[in-house]
Amino acid sequence: MSPLGIMAEKGTIRLNGRVVPPLTDIFPGDQVRTGPNSIAVLRLRWGATVTLASKSRLTLSANIRLRRLRLAQGALILRSTGARPTQIDVGNERIAAGGGKGLPALCRVAMIGDNPAVFAQSGNIEVRGADRVWKLPLGQWVRMQASDGPMPADPQTAGSVTNEIPTALRQPAGQTTQLPLSVTQSVDWNDLVRTLRTGRVRIGLLDGSVLNIGARSVMRIVDQHPRAQQTDIELTLGVMRAKVVKLTQPNAHFRVRTQTAVIGVVGTEFIVEAGPNFTRVWCIKGVVEVWNLNTAIPGKVQLHPSQTTTVRANLPPSQPANVNVAEINREIRLTTIRGLPPPAPVTETAVNTVALGEGVASASLAGVALSRLGAASSAASQADSNASAAGSGANNALAAAGNAVNAANNAVVTTQNVLNAVSPATPASCGCQ
Repeated sequence: MSPLGIMAEKGTIRLNGRVVPPLTDIFPGDQVRTGPNSIAVLRLRWGATVTLASKSRLTLSANIRLRRLRLAQGALILRSTGARPTQIDVGNERIAAGGGKGLPALCRVAMIGDNPAVFAQSGNIEVRGADRVWKLPLGQWVRMQASDGPMPADPQTAGSVTNEIPTALRQPAGQTTQLPLSVTQSVDWNDLVRTLRTGRVRIGLLDGSVLNIGARSVMRIVDQHPRAQQTDIELTLGVMRAKVVKLTQPNAHFRVRTQTAVIGVVGTEFIVEAGPNFTRVWCIKGVVEVWNLNTAIPGKVQLHPSQTTTVRANLPPSQPANVNVAEINREIRLTTIRGLPPPAPVTETAVNTVALGEGVASASLAGVALSRLGAASSAASQADSNASAAGSGANNALAAAGNAVNAANNAVVTTQNVLNAVSPATPASCGCQ
């Protein structure tokens, strides 16, 4: 899994409970705690910078596409570029900060007792509560009463759509309505994905693996744990091509279940065709293990590149057979989405070097990691200066944010005092009780 960004620290910083060195990669789901006289600067790959004051606690969402963080304690300054907002969950409220009119969004968020507070400095800053959405006027400091009921938790996201040919549909778990799928849309655990007569869709999983779903197919991602590298998929009908990252974690697995078979891999490329009473599996690269869905049926086969097997109801898998080159190339084409570089054909002498033509797409799924050297240098400079965490000071708003970082870093105080250091002394009235 690619890092979500990089963190520069000054003082004592704990990442997931452990003290970390001054420059550390951060990943989805990580929790950051700052100690007294400490500050953390998080550079996130979507263009946001978070400066976390002392005695604060921040958690990054496990779903990188939500651009969401949770502030459980303390105070922070957020600078976010682009119109798509970065979201900060604080208390039972959600702050959404997006840039506007060529300027980044800049806001300061804190917990005062059990109540969230925010100061809107630039950009489009909204409060999205359980029963209301309202835009904050710039230059005002607002303290909100805790709303009834918790914010909804992150959905258990498995991945997202990176390319599609209409029509593909998504039926959320527990619902009967089928909705059109679109590029960048998240796919959650147990969502049913269905492609129609001309539909194809590519889904990038959070661990970097890629699923290509052919036409007239029905598929469900039962669960997907990127850090543990544990993935379970159901292909009820149709054809799917999978490019699986190498599994290195203890107890890692990647399994596909059909109506007659189970397919297990440890990092490979393969194709599965599923029908009501049969399953056909082709191995393109690596090693694929196949056995009957009915555990009472003995027999397990291993497929190597350019081999295939068929599993019928209540029968063991057929012995591996060499693949006809034209046949496997046809299956690859059936799961290829137009508009991308076409996959290189399989040849008799170079099966192991099959190029699926998806290198660029695969890299975008897992996320383009930050340049470690450049980001580390920038982050280190920010931490050492204690003044440029919210940017380079290109305008007065960013300079003000840098001064606020200094104030927060130098104060050995409670959250309330940090808040006083980075925000106006008297909250403005907003009528948001």
